[in-house]
Amino acid sequence: LKYFEELETLSAKFSGGRNSISPSNPEFIRVLHRLDECIVYASSSTGSVAEADKYIAKFLELQRRAFTMIKDYTISSIKAVAGSVQREIPSANPAEPSLTEASMEYLRFRTLAPKIKSLMSELQSRASNSKLLGSSKASTKEAQREASRLKYRSVSGNQDTLSSTRNLAFSLLADCEEVFVEIRRKLLEPSVSAHMKSIADTQDMIAFARQSANFIVQLCVLEKNIFDHYFPSSPSEDSPALVNELQYFCNMVYEELRPLILRENELDKLVYLIEVEKNELQVSDASRKGIVGVVFGSSARRIIADSQERIIYRAQVYIRDEIRSFKPDDALHLNYPQLILDNSARLDAKAVVVPRGGSLYSTWYPPLERTLRLLSILYRCIDPRVFAGIAQDAVSTCVHSVLAA
Repeated sequence: LKYFEELETLSAKFSGGRNSISPSNPEFIRVLHRLDECIVYASSSTGSVAEADKYIAKFLELQRRAFTMIKDYTISSIKAVAGSVQREIPSANPAEPSLTEASMEYLRFRTLAPKIKSLMSELQSRASNSKLLGSSKASTKEAQREASRLKYRSVSGNQDTLSSTRNLAFSLLADCEEVFVEIRRKLLEPSVSAHMKSIADTQDMIAFARQSANFIVQLCVLEKNIFDHYFPSSPSEDSPALVNELQYFCNMVYEELRPLILRENELDKLVYLIEVEKNELQVSDASRKGIVGVVFGSSARRIIADSQERIIYRAQVYIRDEIRSFKPDDALHLNYPQLILDNSARLDAKAVVVPRGGSLYSTWYPPLERTLRLLSILYRCIDPRVFAGIAQDAVSTCVHSVLAA
């Protein structure tokens, strides 16, 4: 009955009073493990020991207090570090953030990380059920044997106790992750936003896409690394809180780039932007870059989709203004075959090397040349079914233009 007799001692440790133990105390984790052993024994004693159910409830309440102490200590510690960093940030130029592993936004946080991660590991092991109740370090060899003897009985005979621990640990771990990423976001957002706007004001659309994407990807890598310093990684999935934070920063690229896309009238630039997003920024291989590549790839696909919509709209305007509305001049556009003969004689007289197709294009009827050029641009960057519809409209308009001439 020694496990039941420890209820009073453990209650004092996790009561929050003068004799309670802080999560910053190295002994905290050892006492937490001892509480696990008591829960295991009480769970296995249901039906054979009087009032075992009452002890289970009391031990679980102590466990809830202990887990809550971990959460409160973690959040207060992170807020304290963020506050100290925040007080120094105004002295720097927010438009030119120097975000590296050695900058104070990361160096200060890493100094706190080891202690916090040890506590988060305790929550994560219970939340993922990788540490069964009673499998923690026992204080004596006798307790180790007792925990080993009772572990199977507790898992097979009292799933409610294990489920209660797992759900509580999972909930509090998620709370800590959400608070951490929210603090990080508020800390970095002003300088990151100012930097993005400064790039947008001084660069053209393509240069901005390259520079902003590289900056944000670097930022996301740093945020992923600092998150891993605090929280153990899950083998099954990435933290939803971390994914949301990375997505928030990646969306900054999209939000700044979207107005530039909507104002762009040149088809060539829009097509080039898609090529940059697909090839230089390797959106197609995002899954190979881990969570950062996957999250940035989501924003890049939104950029590509907006660019394609703008290309489709500008293509329709081009067909209307440059092909359907074309008014030929008899001497300049319809004087065949004299136009071909004059062009050949001019090239022979100059004895110049003409780029492939150059001499041919110069003698084509303008709507035909414009139609083929438009289609050669579009087929590389929009959906084949959409391209087929535009191509049919462009060719039909071109045929009518030729017939009308």
